[in-house]
Amino acid sequence: MVRFKSQIWIVLILFFLSLPVIAKSQVETNEKTYTVFNLEEMYFAQQGLQALLKSGQLLQAEKTLKAVFQKYPKVPAFHLLSAQLSFSNRDYEAMFRDIGNAIDYGFRDAQRLTGFVTRMPELAERPELKALLRRMEASSQPQPLFELLDVKPNPVRSGVGVVDRRNTEWDTQVLAFRSSFVFPSRKFSGSTADLSGTPSAKLLNSLVSQGKAAGNTGDLYDNRDRRHSLLDLRQLPQLSAVAYSPEAASVGLDYGVNFRALFGAPTIGNASLGLTGARSLVQSHLIQPGTAKRLFVQYLNNQVYVYPAVRDFAPFENDNFFANTPYLLNSKGKSGSDKPLLFALANILAALDPALKDELTQQGTIGPVVQSVFRWGQAGIESDTDYLSGRAHPVVFDGAKIDLENMVRRSQALSGKDIVPYVRLKVLMESSGGRPLTAAQPPGRGFGFDSPAAISRIEKQEGRDRKMVVSATPMVNGTNEGVVLEWVLLQGDPSRVEINYPASDDRSAELLIKWHNEFPSSADEKITTRRVDIGVFARRGDYISAPSFISVFFGEEPVKRPRG
Repeated sequence: MVRFKSQIWIVLILFFLSLPVIAKSQVETNEKTYTVFNLEEMYFAQQGLQALLKSGQLLQAEKTLKAVFQKYPKVPAFHLLSAQLSFSNRDYEAMFRDIGNAIDYGFRDAQRLTGFVTRMPELAERPELKALLRRMEASSQPQPLFELLDVKPNPVRSGVGVVDRRNTEWDTQVLAFRSSFVFPSRKFSGSTADLSGTPSAKLLNSLVSQGKAAGNTGDLYDNRDRRHSLLDLRQLPQLSAVAYSPEAASVGLDYGVNFRALFGAPTIGNASLGLTGARSLVQSHLIQPGTAKRLFVQYLNNQVYVYPAVRDFAPFENDNFFANTPYLLNSKGKSGSDKPLLFALANILAALDPALKDELTQQGTIGPVVQSVFRWGQAGIESDTDYLSGRAHPVVFDGAKIDLENMVRRSQALSGKDIVPYVRLKVLMESSGGRPLTAAQPPGRGFGFDSPAAISRIEKQEGRDRKMVVSATPMVNGTNEGVVLEWVLLQGDPSRVEINYPASDDRSAELLIKWHNEFPSSADEKITTRRVDIGVFARRGDYISAPSFISVFFGEEPVKRPRG
């Protein structure tokens, strides 16, 4: 298991070390003073090296350290890891030299140094140790490696909020950069949220002018394809755009699928891109370990993004998506197919009651609520039965089926007292191929993922069935009183899927999903799929939450992974 994890870190290290050095001119002239945007790369490099050393992959660790020192020659932590490598190789002379380098570059923890060296009793009395302790005591404080900035929110000016080192921090808890902003007051933002001139725009602007709807002041639009498919903000005058400083852009923070940047405000965004111009970016990232959980962080931080499915959902290409998630929206089609979905998301945000919008933003649950409204707003979704069916929750959404006026009305009508944002899932037991159920283990690389609101499994061996016991917890602020859970087969052959409730309540279910060959997609009968989707919904009063998904894909992994 340790070796498996170390392979993950190798992939992450290689990815980040392939990025250019941040602020090269500053680095060369200011004794290697780094900015906040270096911290992500340093974090993953350090974690990856620790995993390699723990698993005994010393040759790979040595190669990785050489690459790391090309960018970060004076970071004490990497010299201490080099000392650990030398220790593992029983090269004690090199180990003491590495520790000396760490001291020269700022390492000052004498207790840690003594503890590290005395793990080998024969080293405890070596004169090198005493010399290093004297060297540490005599050393002056080095120049700080990082800028010492008092991070504060950047004001949004002329409809633009800038991500730079003054308003950005690296959060190791969620593995993302957090940037903060101060917006103009809604009171001085006018009453026009939508200049498209459509009936839905007239309805929305009327609601804003009456104070019933919040408008888009305080909302952000994050374009992540460097203006390739840009939402026309002239039609959405209250929506502000995210801009990236050169330092932020130089680490790719502005590009591709977003699981690295959080903005502290309701955010919609897009990256109208495809892997090799033909495959879904979402697919290629979701198959990588840890990505689904990082997308969940976006989901619970008020951010919803749209990405084109490209040819992973298309005639003659079939439905190649191995998982369905509520964390984002996939648009049906190529570059530009994301724009109608983005416009709808902006209108949904604008139509929310001001007090409710503020409450949801504070809770971090704008994402799940917007997902629910968007799915209700598809053409032909009129009843609870419609909503609790695969037609409302396809893996890709067709912009031609958006009913904007319906979305505006539904968003405006929301009441906070009944909202249950989402259902948290956990696999308790599972088996495949008819074997007995055993305690669940995280799926291996290429076999799916676990995350709080989306679970994926890829069953590659033909003919094998999949059995799972899954718990479900409705996530609400306050009491769960009146909350009912609905477990629904959204896509798949009903004769080959069983949903049973061994605990005689709706908080857990035993799922038997038999092998599926290709069958028609619930989104388009002309397209075939091999993915079974089960949705878990929370209902209270008239409100039904966005789905949490359990997806099982039968067959060989359909994803083309990016190199590196």
